[in-house]
Amino acid sequence: MENSAHAVPPQPHETSPFNRPPSTRELKDRVHQVQRELESIFHSLLESRRRAQGVHAKLKTGNLKLSLELPQPGSGGHSSDQLYVQLQNTAERYANRLASMPLGQIYCHWCRSFYCEHASPPEPRSVFGGYTPTGQPTWPEFVSVLLERRHPRVDSIFGSAPSFITVLHPGHELSRKQLPIYGKSSPICRVLGQVSVGYLIFPDSLSLPRTSPAQRTPLALTFQVVDAGGSSLILNVVGKLPDGTPAFQAFEESWDTRLADALHSTRRSLEEISLLKTSRKSRARERSRLVMGALHNLEKNLDRIFRQRERRTQHSQERHANRKRPTSTAFRDALEASAEAIFRDVEEQTWVVIGPKNRVHVFNDQARHVTSIVYSGETVRARTTRGKWHKPRAEERTAFQQALERLTQGE
Repeated sequence: MENSAHAVPPQPHETSPFNRPPSTRELKDRVHQVQRELESIFHSLLESRRRAQGVHAKLKTGNLKLSLELPQPGSGGHSSDQLYVQLQNTAERYANRLASMPLGQIYCHWCRSFYCEHASPPEPRSVFGGYTPTGQPTWPEFVSVLLERRHPRVDSIFGSAPSFITVLHPGHELSRKQLPIYGKSSPICRVLGQVSVGYLIFPDSLSLPRTSPAQRTPLALTFQVVDAGGSSLILNVVGKLPDGTPAFQAFEESWDTRLADALHSTRRSLEEISLLKTSRKSRARERSRLVMGALHNLEKNLDRIFRQRERRTQHSQERHANRKRPTSTAFRDALEASAEAIFRDVEEQTWVVIGPKNRVHVFNDQARHVTSIVYSGETVRARTTRGKWHKPRAEERTAFQQALERLTQGE
């Protein structure tokens, strides 16, 4: 029997939903999805960079320009890192432009951060010694700097009461070893010059309160002028106190107004230097000269302040340290103070009395005079409004005032 089955003629190619080419609409949707993913990746990179930099400014709307090499499919020339590297570099540049200089820190170009382990001194005797070739900050002990420079007074720093010594460093000296690829001319943080000082005896040298016995610790500090890419030059006070806190905070708490005046005068000079209008060719040279002049004046002021303390006679040292000796102005202001002028320092557990002309007097719980200082009105307002000084209860205030009266009457 003849087979009557007919062969099926070949059919035209049928387009399956699984192998048909994508439509224009589908391609656009895929591109939009890729764009959203790139935006998300960029913002994640930027957020990570902002945290490392300490940047708090918000991201502004802008355009992100990317280039993409598109080799032929299957050619093997595709680089999977090209977009990621562009996104990462762009995020870093953007964060760098927004980064603010945190006081008490120095930028580490190796870690690209103000907050890494290299960005602050490791211990109280350390000063900033410049950058390594790869952009890491170095922190030698101050005495090592003196020995390296063969300072003529280095021997005086080894005594039981070490002498106060200052060393002036130009900016080019601090970045001499640093390679250009590791931030030698970076706009993020350039140290234009500095004064290293030491050794101070903490807390005595900074005129800080002693509410409890504290070990007297040698302390070195670095006062540096930094160009952090902004419109103004920054005076950065770098040092580490024995408890690990940044030293610039101690200057804010110091009761010696001469220290505050010295820093204020230097900052005012730096503001004037920041407004310098010269040709681009001569600007850097002229700015460097003026910065070193401002640091030289700061060096002289600090030397005068701290060496005067060294020359204080033993008798005046004892009088200065004897907090039980009444001070007439302090007691008069305290006895005449209204209830609104008497506060309790919640951290130091002392009494604070605001006298005329912003005189501030500190007393302990036995109404013994601790110290006096003149604060600006802004500082007084800040401490009362932020809760560092708070209003005591009426019975506590009355007990303090009665203790004052008994003390002044010799009881």
